Amino acid sequence: MDFGSVLEVDFCSYYCPPEPCKGDFDNDGVVTIRDLLSLLAAPPGSINECNTYDLNNDFNINVGDILDFLPLMGYNCYTGEFKNISPPEWVFDCIDNNSCFTITNVTETHDYGACNVKPPIYFDLAGRRVNEKGRLAPGIYIVVEENLKGYIISKKVYLNSWSQ
Repeated sequence: MDFGSVLEVDFCSYYCPPEPCKGDFDNDGVVTIRDLLSLLAAPPGSINECNTYDLNNDFNINVGDILDFLPLMGYNCYTGEFKNISPPEWVFDCIDNNSCFTITNVTETHDYGACNVKPPIYFDLAGRRVNEKGRLAPGIYIVVEENLKGYIISKKVYLNSWSQ
């Protein structure tokens, strides 16, 4: 065959091998909200080599990777089945407003008063209220409190033992 000119093709490309379980960043066998939080905490931007958080292998960690992650929520790596898990609404707000990539340094604190009016309310990382029965398993929780001045305060806490 005569192509009329020299055919040159550049076959140099990067190959990123597939992850054992795509989206399971904490390697617990299930793609959960903890994996999503890990992805959201990954520094965004261009990368020069393969990265676990670059789900679409475009050498950028960005909203595209989050969009590729969301359909994986609830996937069990061992059975291949999906558990019905949907991300909390704030995740979609984060994507819509591109606010999940904003880093803010807190330089001052406010005195909201030390006395709480109501008992604290505990939520798991999926946004479900968890302390109706009075006991909390070890893990990470969001605590919402209201003080005497009417301020609503939220904190992230880690419990490393059973709580009463």
